[in-house]
Amino acid sequence: GEKGLLIFSAHIGNWELLPQYAALRLDTPLHIISRETTNPLLEEKIVRPLRERFGVEVFHKKNALMRILKVIKKGEYAGFQIDQKLKPRGGGIMIDFFGHKAPTLASPALLQVRFGVVVLPVFMVKPKKGKHLLVIREPITWKDNGKSMEEQIIELTYIHQKVIEEIILEYPEQWFWMHNRWGLKEKR
Repeated sequence: GEKGLLIFSAHIGNWELLPQYAALRLDTPLHIISRETTNPLLEEKIVRPLRERFGVEVFHKKNALMRILKVIKKGEYAGFQIDQKLKPRGGGIMIDFFGHKAPTLASPALLQVRFGVVVLPVFMVKPKKGKHLLVIREPITWKDNGKSMEEQIIELTYIHQKVIEEIILEYPEQWFWMHNRWGLKEKR
């Protein structure tokens, strides 16, 4: 059958509207991977119903990789944000992000290198008040270049992060990221 698609985005513009809009426009089931909020009541009563109201299925991070692979093999779509800080023991690798090494999610690259998954960068930004713009970048494909799998994953993760940098540079005021992405120490 037809292979599905791995969609990545970032915390820019209206990232919560993006999967809802996509679910309304697509004939193909959409699954998103998210981190569960720390408040179970908020998660159950507000966050999850909002995210799932148009048929989007939400996976939480635990065992997400195998679930993503399963839906993609069925010809469906899976999506998630790739601008999170990730601990190296949590599957993160150190990649240049705006000129500084940052612990970065490597699983989209792993899925591409290992299973030939096609990755599509998609963003929902607000070019002006009251308007939203769906930004779809060129699909990112990957062919085995003969290097070790680890080297290929690092190269491809860098390519993914460059796409994130580009959209942030286009809409810097819309990048919503409050944590210390680079793990920089505070000076006292």
